[in-house]
Amino acid sequence: MKLVTTLFLLLALMGTKISFAQDTLEVSTDEKVSELKGQVDGINETLLEMKSTLDAIKKIKVSGYIQAQFQSAQNDNVKSFAGGNFATFTHNRMMIRRGRIKFNYDNDLTNYVVQFDINEGGLSTKDAYITVKEPWMRTAELWAGLFNRPFGFEIEYSSSSRETPERTRMFQTLFPGERELGAKLEIRPQDGFLNIFNLKLGLFNGNGIGAETDNNKDIIGRLGVSLPFTEANLAIDAGVSTYIGKVQLDAPTSATSSSTSLIKSDSSWVKTSNGLDSVKSFTYALKTVSTTTATTAKVYKLNDPTKSPTAENASIQSAD
Repeated sequence: MKLVTTLFLLLALMGTKISFAQDTLEVSTDEKVSELKGQVDGINETLLEMKSTLDAIKKIKVSGYIQAQFQSAQNDNVKSFAGGNFATFTHNRMMIRRGRIKFNYDNDLTNYVVQFDINEGGLSTKDAYITVKEPWMRTAELWAGLFNRPFGFEIEYSSSSRETPERTRMFQTLFPGERELGAKLEIRPQDGFLNIFNLKLGLFNGNGIGAETDNNKDIIGRLGVSLPFTEANLAIDAGVSTYIGKVQLDAPTSATSSSTSLIKSDSSWVKTSNGLDSVKSFTYALKTVSTTTATTAKVYKLNDPTKSPTAENASIQSAD
């Protein structure tokens, strides 16, 4: 009987110990699970922060290209549109024609772009603009800042993709630097048969990348059509462009009288020496040549205001 009682007590004690051990083990496991859960939650928060940072970084795109160039001319100090004039005692040169680096932050409906040109002459700004797209149809987009003039196809076609080293002389003459300060509305239908058309219409200072010097503004626009050939990775592009603007001449001495070209100055016409007969071309020519080189000028009055401003249609009004 004593033996049975002793065995019963031993079994009871063992059961108590086992139960206590199980309770202790369950508490310890719950603490570890809770601790691990807290660590996992912390990792998740860190990953979410990293994902947010990476998503923002992914919106930033950095690109660029370098074009090295060798030029040779027949004589020293040759005037050149492409890359600037040759130095006084130089008729050949090696140069960095374009050293571009571009930063683009694309935030879906808004886009921020800054592009610099780095060469032996220093650092200059090529682009600095923001675009905002309407969120409903994503058809209309507003541009503001410094960007390419929307005239023709060649100006907006990147130098990194163009088959020739330079743009044609016409565009170099009429649109030096290609860029302009202003604002532009661009419409590109996304769906339907109209998606091959695009309209660009902008209002600009008219001084290129320089600061504004008068109250006159220029209107530049283009209606284009692009027929894509997806399989060949090609497209046929055509369009009609317009450029409407005027300039204000400070004095008639800004041009000489050794040519047959005339330029309007207030109500009169000034005879010029640059061979250009359009108002906008004359403005750019002045900036290229310098207005201080002229010493004398003759002011002409049109015989018939309805006809073109040519020497045959003008008579001398006064001379300085």
